[in-house]
Amino acid sequence: MSDSSTNETDGLQVDAVDEAVIDTVKYLLENIQLERAPEDHPSPRKPEPETVPLQHRQDEDRDIFKLKAMQFNTTKMSIVTQNLNGPCPLIALVNVLALKGLIWPFD
Repeated sequence: MSDSSTNETDGLQVDAVDEAVIDTVKYLLENIQLERAPEDHPSPRKPEPETVPLQHRQDEDRDIFKLKAMQFNTTKMSIVTQNLNGPCPLIALVNVLALKGLIWPFD
């Protein structure tokens, strides 16, 4: 199905919806944090002082996405995880694109 709003990018046809998804994925990748695997003997952490109001912190947490390291076939990959509200189709899409090697998070 051809659309007059398609652009030719790297030999692939990309329509406006695809561009919106790509922009969203790029935003997610720019706002992810790597989640480290737990150590066998974790060092005790000192509690951090509460300096940021709770509401402000919750708003910031919405824009932070964590990565979880995993082994996929013979490749070590990182997938995006969600901390609230259960399954998310967009995050699932990001993970599929990452596993296919079409996108990758910055290290």
